[in-house]
Amino acid sequence: MSEIAVCPECDSSHIYYRSGSQGGPTGYRCQECHALVAKPMYRKRYKSGSPAEGTLARKLLDMDPEEVTG
Repeated sequence: MSEIAVCPECDSSHIYYRSGSQGGPTGYRCQECHALVAKPMYRKRYKSGSPAEGTLARKLLDMDPEEVTG
């Protein structure tokens, strides 16, 4: 399982880099708790991230590549 960037304050994965190009501070901003940090923490995903059964995404994932190509 891959690791994802998370907020060190609240452990949310809703974190993005803010460049400060519009005069604001530079760093990673959390959309949940609004913390601004220099570097995010990294942790393993809580869920596997695979599509749910019965969805179109799951059907495409399970298909043979020969069936999908046109």
